[in-house]
Amino acid sequence: MLTHQMRVRKMLQRRISGNSLREPIPDAEMKKQLTCETSFFIGDFALKSGNKDEAVRLFRQATDGCPEALLSYEGTKAELRALSAAP
Repeated sequence: MLTHQMRVRKMLQRRISGNSLREPIPDAEMKKQLTCETSFFIGDFALKSGNKDEAVRLFRQATDGCPEALLSYEGTKAELRALSAAP
């Protein structure tokens, strides 16, 4: 079984789809954190693929109710600022 980080790496290498990162996660708190991080990485991938609207949607999803202690939370806010889109 691939770890979440391994799946993110494979998605960035275009070896798997972003949707495969959203596999069921049993622990509620871990699910919340991984969902936030997943939205950030898929949003980053969408932005690099030229899909700004999808990136903004995913970045907003990554900040909505996500723990501020996550590194991806700060990265998400920075991406939204760079895109001139309110978090």
